[in-house]
Amino acid sequence: MGLTRKSHKIYLRPTQKWDKARIAEEKVIVKTFGLKNKKEIYVAQGIVKKIRDAAKRLIAQKNLDEEAKFLTKIKEKGYISGTSTLGDVLDINVEKVLSRRLQTVVFKHKIAKTIKQARQSVTHRKIKIKDKVIDIPSYPVTLEEEKQMTV
Repeated sequence: MGLTRKSHKIYLRPTQKWDKARIAEEKVIVKTFGLKNKKEIYVAQGIVKKIRDAAKRLIAQKNLDEEAKFLTKIKEKGYISGTSTLGDVLDINVEKVLSRRLQTVVFKHKIAKTIKQARQSVTHRKIKIKDKVIDIPSYPVTLEEEKQMTV
């Protein structure tokens, strides 16, 4: 049956459509990370916004238990290094989020020669993580899963 909840967008489009500087910046990001469309950038921006908002909320609350859980979760995802603090979480940007996608990780591990070939090998079901085939290029790879990735 499934849930009857309404699914909602996980991204926001830019408020100003024809900003030349933003368009040029997005074009570079699309080419660097081999994205299909600019919606993938907006999704990554949404992830960054969620992480930064949570960090700001934790800084204001000063709850050490929640702060420790949050930092371990972000470290496992590979967005920050092992010795980072809550203030360093605010430095997370779109490039860090996009660099943890399966497509980018495949390219960085030299499994594919180009970023576009990495996307194709992922969609053609050539990549396994923990003996499970994953065919989603935008799959966020954790540091643990990165070690267990095979062709």
